[in-house]
Amino acid sequence: MQTVELTEAAPKQTMKSPTGVVLTTTQKGAGLFLLLAVLYWRLWRRKRNRDRICSHCGHRNPRHRTNCTNCSAPMFLEK
Repeated sequence: MQTVELTEAAPKQTMKSPTGVVLTTTQKGAGLFLLLAVLYWRLWRRKRNRDRICSHCGHRNPRHRTNCTNCSAPMFLEK
């Protein structure tokens, strides 16, 4: 017969953060989502600043268009 001995396991060692701040998985995910949302918002705003506005009808058009998508008026280059 085999004998079974029960021994006490060593306690788990926990790592300590050098800064003292420990974030949970949910907090890390929320922070990443917030960061990506701010970056997307900045890119969207920069793209909107470069759009051309039709002098005839006031419609906002992409930069590459030569005629307005709303009224087909020619889009003149701005200097």
